Amino acid sequence: MAPVPRRLRVALLTTLGLGVALGVACYLFWPVAPFAGPDASGWLAGAMIVAAAAGFLAALLRLTDATPAPTGIVLPTAAACAGFLLAGGVLYGLGGGEPLKGPAFALAQFGYPGVWAVAALGLAAAVAFRMGTSPHRDRVDRPVG
Repeated sequence: MAPVPRRLRVALLTTLGLGVALGVACYLFWPVAPFAGPDASGWLAGAMIVAAAAGFLAALLRLTDATPAPTGIVLPTAAACAGFLLAGGVLYGLGGGEPLKGPAFALAQFGYPGVWAVAALGLAAAVAFRMGTSPHRDRVDRPVG
């Protein structure tokens, strides 16, 4: 079995951290304000968090070492937000019989803390990925991002 490349390991670890942080944020926000709006039940918010993590990971894996820093930070953050909104819009709008139900739900997300938490935590995770693996890494190791 071939060893897993360092970049993939760090991307998976960063994405796992993002998913856990989003789950914790959802758990903490829910008693104060609905994380993804009152129409989003628990399963929908969970699916939206998984989609945000999947979008983040997909964007990280498409980046190369030569990607400029602003692009390497903004692109995964935007992909996480897009995955969150797209999953919510599609899953909420399915089977409703109203063609604007999903897009209206996705646009309403900007009034709730969910998409903003995804953006903030995605930005922090992208910066952490650009920094590299551990703060204890050797000086000869280059950052993975």
